[in-house]
Amino acid sequence: MNRRAPAPPPKSSSTTGRTVVLVALASAAAAFILGRGFANNKSSNNGASTTKTTVPKAGTKGGTTLPTTATTFITVPPTTPPGAVKVIVLNGNGIQGTAGSRAKELVALGYAQATASDAAQNNSATSAVYYATAADQAAATALATKIGVKAIDAMPAADKLAKDPTKLTGVNVVLLLGKDIAANPIAGAPATTVAVTATTAAATATATTAAAKTTATTKK
Repeated sequence: MNRRAPAPPPKSSSTTGRTVVLVALASAAAAFILGRGFANNKSSNNGASTTKTTVPKAGTKGGTTLPTTATTFITVPPTTPPGAVKVIVLNGNGIQGTAGSRAKELVALGYAQATASDAAQNNSATSAVYYATAADQAAATALATKIGVKAIDAMPAADKLAKDPTKLTGVNVVLLLGKDIAANPIAGAPATTVAVTATTAAATATATTAAAKTTATTKK
C-alpha cells in the first residue's frame, strides 16, 4: 500500500508580510540612492561656470557686422599768392580818388599788380568782387574776405563793368568799389595811406564848399 508524502506546511501570513515589506524597503532605498545621485549630478552641473569666447571676424565688432566706411579725399586748389593776382579797382561810387587810394593800399598789402580805373556806373551803393575764371575764384574770395566784401561773383561782360573795357584785359580779380567802403581804408594798410586818403577827402570837401559859395554869390 503506497503512502502519499505529506504536504508541506502552509507559509504563515507573517512570513509573507515580512517579505513584502523587505522588498518595498529595498525598492525605496534604491530609488533614494538613485535620486540622490541624479540630484548631485544636476547640482554639480548647475554650479559649473561656462565661459564662451566670441572672436569677432574682420570688419565686425562684438559679432555685429559694421558698415563699410568710404574715405573721400577732397582736392583743394592751391591759393594764388597776392603778388601773382592782377587786381583792378573800379571806382563805382562817384567819389574821386577812392579807387586809386584803395589800389595803393592793396599794393602795400602784397597785391603788387593792383591798379585803378573807373566803373561803367558811378552810383553803386555796395561793393563787389568779381573773378575772371573759375581758377581765380579762390583769389577773389581771399581778397573779399580781407576787405570785408560779401558779394563775390563771376565777372560780367567787360563793357558792363568798366568804363574802358580794355582795362580788364588779363585781369584776374575786379573790385567794384561802392559807396559802402569807398572812404574806408583797407584793414592793415599803412597809416600813410590813410593820411593821404583823409587829405584827399578834405580837399574834396573844401572844393565842394567853395563851389557852393560861388553858386550862391552868382545867384545874388
